Amino acid sequence: DEAVSRLPGKVREAVVAHYFEGHSHSAIAAREGVSRAAITQRIHRGVDLVRENLRRRGVVVPAATLAGMFETNLAGASIPPGLYAALG
Repeated sequence: DEAVSRLPGKVREAVVAHYFEGHSHSAIAAREGVSRAAITQRIHRGVDLVRENLRRRGVVVPAATLAGMFETNLAGASIPPGLYAALG
């Protein structure tokens, strides 16, 4: 949550809309009045920034390991599994 909350506004909004709320890139683009490519870029940028934030804090876990760790704890996870997969 902390890493996502640190994202710049528009980037954070796109990441939250896609990974937390389940909206498609196209749906977010239509809602924001921008191109799908712009939303895709924001989401990729957000994932990169979260990954870097975690790396700076010493959290470097391969995607497969990370997915396995959270697969059993999805009910208590605060970040959706799709975002974890993208971080790997």
